Amino acid sequence: MDGLEMFWGGAPKPLNEDVEIRGEFELTRDLDDEAVSEPEYYNPQTGEGAAAKQRAAPDLAKSLRVPGGLAATSKKITADYDSDDGRIIELKQQGYSDEYVAEKLQQEGRIRYVGKTVGSRWLRLRKVLEDREDERLDDELSDWHIGEDEMITNIKAEVEKKYETKYQQLQEKKWREVSIYLADKLGKRKYTAKACEERFEAIKAGTALLPIEIDDDQAGRRQMREQRIAKAKADRAANEEAVRITAELKKAKQEARKRAREEMVAKREEETTRKNQERKERNRIKREREIIRQKLKDARVIRLAEMRAQRDWQMEKWRGEKTLYKNFTGKNMPGQGGAAVRQRKTNDGCDTDEEDELDDTELTEESDAQMTGEGDGGDEGSEPGTSRADSALPIRIKKSTNDRRRVNPARNARGKGKGKAPAAPVMPATVDGGFNKAPVTKETLLNPRSIMNLEELDACLFSRKLPLRHPTESHAEVVSRLVHADNDLTVPDLNELLRAALEPISGKKDAKVQRLAAAEAAHSVKGSAGLISTELEFMRDYEGYQGEFAYLLDEAEAAASEM
Repeated sequence: MDGLEMFWGGAPKPLNEDVEIRGEFELTRDLDDEAVSEPEYYNPQTGEGAAAKQRAAPDLAKSLRVPGGLAATSKKITADYDSDDGRIIELKQQGYSDEYVAEKLQQEGRIRYVGKTVGSRWLRLRKVLEDREDERLDDELSDWHIGEDEMITNIKAEVEKKYETKYQQLQEKKWREVSIYLADKLGKRKYTAKACEERFEAIKAGTALLPIEIDDDQAGRRQMREQRIAKAKADRAANEEAVRITAELKKAKQEARKRAREEMVAKREEETTRKNQERKERNRIKREREIIRQKLKDARVIRLAEMRAQRDWQMEKWRGEKTLYKNFTGKNMPGQGGAAVRQRKTNDGCDTDEEDELDDTELTEESDAQMTGEGDGGDEGSEPGTSRADSALPIRIKKSTNDRRRVNPARNARGKGKGKAPAAPVMPATVDGGFNKAPVTKETLLNPRSIMNLEELDACLFSRKLPLRHPTESHAEVVSRLVHADNDLTVPDLNELLRAALEPISGKKDAKVQRLAAAEAAHSVKGSAGLISTELEFMRDYEGYQGEFAYLLDEAEAAASEM
């Protein structure tokens, strides 16, 4: 043994062992302690001194000590693994991380591995175990069973699909390299990768042609070469034509899609323009109706003010007469005063609707004043005892609806059908230039819309989405067409039109039709002035009562003369 040590000059010893490291650091520490002769600083008040210094610089030997586990040594990866490798396999199969497995091995006092070492060792162990398992399966191979042949065939086909693209790429790369190596051998490039592959396959199949130098049929080879060149040119031309056709089809599809988009955009813009125009037209009609409604309201206010002034004058006159009568006779004047005047007016055939309207207006104003606190009794400066009940004016009792009557000879001439919506005849097939005209009848002439002008009738047709007035269509025919359209309306549509006209929707369909026509006529210019279609003055000037329907005007005048 001594001879071997002398021959080798001493065998290399393992380095960085725990005992040697600890001994070296203890020796260094002792030498440092002997070399330092300065006394240690210590402050008894603050406690600063050796203890603080020891905390700041701990023992180097203790800080380098590895806690737990055995030092890592090189071990061969085999299928006959030891307990440490078995523990690694067990923990990794349970899904733990490499760092956790390394820490677990140290806690159990096993070999010390870092996480990276555990991961690499687990991969190599798994590969060895898989190889051992494959060997065992090959040794213990059993017979194949029914159905397994079809399964393996189908699975192989599926796997080949996965590698087919890669296989084709490798084949192309292989024959390109063959072409390159062949060009190096020949000194110049004469054959492509495709030519090399075809020649090899022909040689393998035994169908390869003889080399050109030893072939006796040189003319045939020349003809074959020319045919091959012509075929290649034809194939290239066909491919170029196919590419061109494909490009043209693609371009045509793109242009078709572009035209479709442009048509869609144009159609959308046209639809938007149409809707905007319809909205503007509706707004215009709405503004005109608002203007007409405001004019009606102003005219009504003026009319009521005149009626109120006339009534006040009559009441003042009646009070004066009453006072004079009492002064001369000493008795109260007999009669009801204003009531007697109204009774005389009623007996004379005058219209009492204006007075009833005035009464309704005053009652509405009084009720509004009571609800809002703006009546006569709501002012701070008003004196007590000046209310309507305490005033000297007699209280006007509102007459019932049964007492209201209006003398109208044309309305009385209509007979027993008063108050009922007449059934309009069916639209005939009278065609004038491709436009159907509605027949004019007695009922359509007496319709409330007869007082409306052509512009107002066109507005009604537009709001009802009906064809506008034809150039050859008369005023009476337009009114008749609206009457036919009213009869064709469904109850929900009729209710919607009544709501838009701020009219009630109660009653039967005939009453609703009459109410709708009256509301539209009341919103017209002539209707705002109080004109109705059954007044004799209007009938004399209306063109519908000329010719065939002149007898209606005669009947109305005769009824007026009788009354």
